[in-house]
Amino acid sequence: MSVVVREGTIFDVPPMVAVGKMMHEESDFASCNWSDQKITKFGDRAVSDPDFCFFIVEVDEEPVGMIIGKVSPFFFGDDLQLHDYLWYVAPEHRGASAGAKLIEAYVEFGKAKGVQQVGIKISTNVTTGKTGKLLEKLNFVHVGGMFKHKV
Repeated sequence: MSVVVREGTIFDVPPMVAVGKMMHEESDFASCNWSDQKITKFGDRAVSDPDFCFFIVEVDEEPVGMIIGKVSPFFFGDDLQLHDYLWYVAPEHRGASAGAKLIEAYVEFGKAKGVQQVGIKISTNVTTGKTGKLLEKLNFVHVGGMFKHKV
């Protein structure tokens, strides 16, 4: 089995919209609406803006997941951070190396951009315990938490 992480291109946006929809339907956000048009525009921006990273993981040349993040300054100063918009691996490919390899590429992107901090959140409410353990194994420290109030 070959697991490869590579940068996404404009040609990857349509198939990744489908993968993103899988994530959406599995997640805590499933009750929120989904717009193929809006997510396509977001994907187009993610592959063209140098402050974004858009990595795809392939298993045996089949795309099975992605991570998208953006470099921006903290609101309180000029130091830079890398924060994620999404990180997803299809259920049948979790627990192997696909998710970890995406995170490694994400962290390396942040280092290359000179960030002081790389952050990632688990807001989907999907396998939060296992995901947290993986992130800790990859030297992330759990700080704070996310709380939601649906109205």
